[in-house]
Amino acid sequence: MTYDKVNDMINIKELREKLGLTPEQFAHKVGVNWRTVYRWESGESKPKSLAVKRQLVRLENKSGLL
Repeated sequence: MTYDKVNDMINIKELREKLGLTPEQFAHKVGVNWRTVYRWESGESKPKSLAVKRQLVRLENKSGLL
């Protein structure tokens, strides 16, 4: 999988809920501000940083959603 496809494949809210994390806890694990998580979940923005995308893929693989 390429990291360019991550934005289309990962439902941030579904992933966060599957992991049993609050938006604040999820933000801490991914290394972003909690407001960023809310923007991702609302569709206002998408993850842009390659490092963030890599972390999301790791979390996604742990959750079994991919």
